[in-house]
Amino acid sequence: MLSKLTYKQKLQLLIAGFVLLLIFCYQLAISKTITEYKMYEANKKHSGLSKDSSVPYSVLQQKIKLLNDIQTQYSLDTTEGDRNFLLLLDGYCKDYNLVFKEYKPFKDEKKVWTRSVTIEGNFIDILNLIYELEQNEKTTRVCSVNFKTSKANAKGKLVLSCTFYIQNLLK
Repeated sequence: MLSKLTYKQKLQLLIAGFVLLLIFCYQLAISKTITEYKMYEANKKHSGLSKDSSVPYSVLQQKIKLLNDIQTQYSLDTTEGDRNFLLLLDGYCKDYNLVFKEYKPFKDEKKVWTRSVTIEGNFIDILNLIYELEQNEKTTRVCSVNFKTSKANAKGKLVLSCTFYIQNLLK
């Protein structure tokens, strides 16, 4: 088929194929690159991050300071933190008429210290205790709460027990 064509026709066919190949390449790669570059320039202009502006740097410094404050808030030394938390928990258990049943720290190789606490009492008082620990004290992070009812004695009295897991960052 190509052997019957003249050199001029073969050259025209080659040029047409090359133009089609360029259009195909533009559609696949170049147009997406141009679109992404325009979006980058628009976002850069919109965010106000220019080389002569010092405002974003100060905002970033404030955010870093805030994150460091949060990290130090939940960070604690294990020997003092254990005793302080148990004293705090004992005080809340007395205030809310709860029964402190179990405290179990977990061995973890990471920098997060996880402990399990089991308490018995009524639902509202347990929720108030967890609220106090999460929102007001902010010495630990409550990461999981599990409620369970069980029979306490032969009479069949139901008791609500709550096991919750707390976490702290280790120094």
